[in-house]
Amino acid sequence: MIILLGLIKLISPITALTHIINRLLNAALRGFALCAVGIINLFNKVEWDYQIEGTLRQNGW
Repeated sequence: MIILLGLIKLISPITALTHIINRLLNAALRGFALCAVGIINLFNKVEWDYQIEGTLRQNGW
């Protein structure tokens, strides 16, 4: 679906149609990304391990 809409957008000279296709493409890509992140989080539990050397200053890097 994403490729088909992209091809239609590529060959379409109508500005209003390309705006509609842009919204559809953004929604489809957002949905794909959410599903991909959900599947990754479902099967790969990430445990963060971090260590800070030295002291941190609140007003500086």
